Amino acid sequence: GQWERAISMFRTSWSFVNVARPNGRSILWFGYDAAHGTAYLPFYGASDGSAPASYHSHEGYMSKFSFNVAWWPFNIVNQYSDRNFVRINADVRAKASEIEEEAMKSVEAWEAEADQSGLEQKAQMALLTTR
Repeated sequence: GQWERAISMFRTSWSFVNVARPNGRSILWFGYDAAHGTAYLPFYGASDGSAPASYHSHEGYMSKFSFNVAWWPFNIVNQYSDRNFVRINADVRAKASEIEEEAMKSVEAWEAEADQSGLEQKAQMALLTTR
C-alpha cells in the first residue's frame, strides 16, 4: 500500500536514537514512553558512569508509582495527551522541543568545555558524563 506508516507504536515503553560520533562521543537520545509524546534526553554511549538514579531506580516500576522513577512523568503526560490529543499534543510537543533544544545547546557547551580542558579523552568523557 501507499500510505504513511509510523515508525513508532503508541504502546512503546521507551525509544532511542543513537548518533554515532568520533572520539567516543556517541550520544544516545533516550525517551521514555511512546515516541510521539516523549522528550529525548542525551546520554553518552561511552560513559563509564551510570545514568541518573531515576533512570535505573528499582523503587517503582510500571505497576507501582514513584516520583523517583523517570518513566512515570513521561507516562502521565502521554496518558493525558492521549485522552484529548487535539487539545493537548501541541503543548506537549512544544515543551518537548524546548527541552530537546536546551539539551542540544548543553551538549555543545559541555563538549566545548571538555575540549578546552586539556584532559585526556577518557577524562574528558568522565567530565561530560557528570553533567
